[in-house]
Amino acid sequence: MRLDYHVPIISQQGEVSGRLHVEVYRLCEMDDSGIVSSLDSLDSNRTLDQQSIGVTFLGKTIKCRVRIKKASNLPSSLSHFVFCQYSFFNISEILVVAPIFDPNISQSDHVDISSNSNFQFDHEKVSLLSSFTLQIITLN
Repeated sequence: MRLDYHVPIISQQGEVSGRLHVEVYRLCEMDDSGIVSSLDSLDSNRTLDQQSIGVTFLGKTIKCRVRIKKASNLPSSLSHFVFCQYSFFNISEILVVAPIFDPNISQSDHVDISSNSNFQFDHEKVSLLSSFTLQIITLN
């Protein structure tokens, strides 16, 4: 299952000033017996509650892919120096990612003063999350 989400971009004034399109998903792996260790491989008719899912991965290493795709609807006043800085789960590394730069597009073509700007990213990172711990959050 993929999380395909448009994360709010917060300005220094604390206001939502655009959206960052990200995708996060768990990579399937084969275990020693040749069985795919993924929720995607489970019978789609079988229903699992959150606790069952957590127990399935408890104590295992999980490999996830994070993709940064696009920043959209940024006002021109915030479009002069765009980058994405993020960390993922319990990994202490902070990653800084620049958008794709096309030298064939002039700055005046790229940022229109009267409109919002969009920036394409071409970034993906595979992260290993070791010793998966069970954390169940319920929303009422």
